[in-house]
Amino acid sequence: LLDALALERKIGAESMVVGSLVDLSDSYLRTRDYEQAASYALQAIPAARRVHRLGDEATARVNLGQAYIGRGRLAEGKREFEAGLAYFEASGDKPELQAVLAEYGEALERAGDMAGAVNAYHRERAIWDELFRQRRQKALLELQAKYETETKQRQIELLRRENQLKSTEIDNRRLQQRVWWLLAVVF
Repeated sequence: LLDALALERKIGAESMVVGSLVDLSDSYLRTRDYEQAASYALQAIPAARRVHRLGDEATARVNLGQAYIGRGRLAEGKREFEAGLAYFEASGDKPELQAVLAEYGEALERAGDMAGAVNAYHRERAIWDELFRQRRQKALLELQAKYETETKQRQIELLRRENQLKSTEIDNRRLQQRVWWLLAVVF
């Protein structure tokens, strides 16, 4: 990532620089090197603004918040996390918001802010419940559509058979009429 970042800066690929800075920040967060994570997140925020990549700016803010919380700067970390969360809430990206809230709760728990962690957990659970209801509703509608399609296909098959039966009855009546006419002619 560091080599890629150097090359991207050398060729002036600003949009790619933003992605690399955010990825580096994430990478250092995983190793709990909060100093480096904060450094790359701080570089990513203005770079994302310059190229109008609000999602990357929000992710960088979340990373910066997590780095600050990891370094014991709880108030600053919460402020940055909430700024990043605001973007995800406004964008309506519920799955991403849920994932970020889970990270937020875990970071607060590691920092010893149990009340904040519980609050983040409740927010994450509310979104999870909403997403679960939406998935369940979608599955129910799909099942209902499938059932209705199968029912319509059965009705079509029954109507086809009924038509075939009526057609056979009509043919039998015509044949019967011919037999009676033949008998009448013979008599």
